[in-house]
Amino acid sequence: MALLRIVFILLCFVGVAQAESIVSRSQGSPKACTPTYGANGSMTFTSVTTSTCSYTQIGKFVFIRFDITGTTGGTASDEITISMPVATKAVNQAAIVRSIDGTSGVAEAYFGDSDDLLHVFKSGGGNWGLGSGKRIIATVWYEAS
Repeated sequence: MALLRIVFILLCFVGVAQAESIVSRSQGSPKACTPTYGANGSMTFTSVTTSTCSYTQIGKFVFIRFDITGTTGGTASDEITISMPVATKAVNQAAIVRSIDGTSGVAEAYFGDSDDLLHVFKSGGGNWGLGSGKRIIATVWYEAS
């Protein structure tokens, strides 16, 4: 319970990126991760370059940072999926990410029920455009199972 209070206080007063930095310093270096990627329906998300992907786990909380760029193909859809390095708790959890799909903005995202994926929706809603240069940047945290 004390750890939960510390994490909550850090998030409230310094934000996710700073909290992750403070936590990382206290727990050692973040670990590298290699996510897998997908998309909803018959859309594909391939040729993904992972510029950054690292995470730190403290108790049941996982802080992850990534910067990825890929190519969408097939039939346009509204969702790109990214696997998480540690299994997520079997309950919907919200997340906020920054996406760049020709424009920048804040995208909607959530962790699905028991699928260990971050589901990312394009800024402003609608389908992701097809083609290269679809970039997703995020620093998020979630509760592990």
